[in-house]
Amino acid sequence: MEDGASLRAADLKKVRLGRYPFKAGIKYFVARRAPYLATSTLEENTRKLRYLADVIENMSERGMIASSDPRRIDRHCIEEVLLFLKGKHLEISTKEKYLSILKSYLKLWGNNCIDELQLTTRLLPPKPVKEIRALSVGDIAAILEEADRVPGHMGEIIRGMIALTFATGIRPKESIDAEIGDMDMRGHRFYVRHPKGEESWASPQWVYMIRGDMFPRIEAYMVYRRSILPDNRYLFPNPRTGIPYCQNTIRRQCRRLSQSTGVLFRMKDLRSSLASITVADDLTRLKAVSLQLRHTKLSTTESFYAKIENDRVEKEIGSVWKEDPVE
Repeated sequence: MEDGASLRAADLKKVRLGRYPFKAGIKYFVARRAPYLATSTLEENTRKLRYLADVIENMSERGMIASSDPRRIDRHCIEEVLLFLKGKHLEISTKEKYLSILKSYLKLWGNNCIDELQLTTRLLPPKPVKEIRALSVGDIAAILEEADRVPGHMGEIIRGMIALTFATGIRPKESIDAEIGDMDMRGHRFYVRHPKGEESWASPQWVYMIRGDMFPRIEAYMVYRRSILPDNRYLFPNPRTGIPYCQNTIRRQCRRLSQSTGVLFRMKDLRSSLASITVADDLTRLKAVSLQLRHTKLSTTESFYAKIENDRVEKEIGSVWKEDPVE
């Protein structure tokens, strides 16, 4: 079996990719990009490329495109891929990710057809203004009330995860991958061991639990957690496997809570909900919230996480004109 070093050293112009060239070429992409991308990013890129491989190889077998070899894919193939993605009714941001990964993959093989297309054609429509999804305090109370009815170990997991995520504003995966040692109950802190962008631009760090109303729930979960699997280091372990639950399992639980309550709920919505609720009564808190969410730019918090109602803006600055009235 070829190792990463030999794949990185291979002359891609001479590599034989066999009957399914697009799929066969993915391992070279992974090997070449491994030194530069975080493991999680590389895994996501690989999943999306494998999905595209199935689509493109199928098109090739049906005679819809001339070739599925990444060195020979042309404009017509890209157009067929765009039509396929359009038919899936994906969000523009998701289609952009697929196109960006495909572009990087083809460029590795010396194929710049997407770059050439982009010089003359807008491949995707403009992004709509992103609506910030933020739950109200009442919505979160309803979700927690329903979560209290979930029985057994999964009930404990989902309640603990919701409380921790809302108290800190961490990302769902940052809670899923957490370890028991990451909890500092005395200091009301949580150690983000695996932040988004680790191995690339982000470093582990402590964040505070800024929602005191979540402390009793977090403490209750920690009492339960210490009573099971004493030799397991993970904060939210699956007792059957000994490792954390996968994100899809947590998403399924969130969907069930949504169906039961009528509140559209995703675990990642707790991050924007924390930001929006915190700044709702005082816009001067925005900078502190941005630091809590570990954003490098305040504009990221404003644009994607803190939902600020128009009436709050009017209340904050609607009387400022009195300081400098026009005579």
